Amino acid sequence: MESKTVTLAGRVYENSVSVRERLGISELTLRKCIVGGKIPEPIKIARRRYFDRDEIDLWLVQPQKT
Repeated sequence: MESKTVTLAGRVYENSVSVRERLGISELTLRKCIVGGKIPEPIKIARRRYFDRDEIDLWLVQPQKT
């Protein structure tokens, strides 16, 4: 089973499943948000996407562009 978080250089990264659960969105919606630049860019580790937890938290409290 894949871990939902990984720590690199003191930063915590969440996998896409965890981010989707937090946002209440589907995989397709998450992909569209990434391509459209509406969500902070993930990093890839072993062909999996991981999002910086602090960046996602900050993004959630900022007003969103429509």
